[in-house]
Amino acid sequence: MPEASSIDQTGHEAQPGLGAAEQVSLAGGAARLILTVTVNLLVLAEVFVAMYFAAQDMNTLTPVFFKVLFSLLVPTLAGAWVARRIISRRGGS
Repeated sequence: MPEASSIDQTGHEAQPGLGAAEQVSLAGGAARLILTVTVNLLVLAEVFVAMYFAAQDMNTLTPVFFKVLFSLLVPTLAGAWVARRIISRRGGS
């Protein structure tokens, strides 16, 4: 049971300031947030590019759309996976 002096007014145990581990975790969380936003914007742009190329010829709309989209999407997702692993190894959560 925690000491009475370590309990705050709300009845919860008081938390000390951020230690080194928590600071690293927050830094990794920010990096992952930036990575997520960047990947989402890239995927959105890739969909637009694929739609543009597919609209050039209505007879081949679907095959061209998927060919362009997946040729752009696969490297983006692979790069995001590698970047996420690098961020995790550096101490992010």
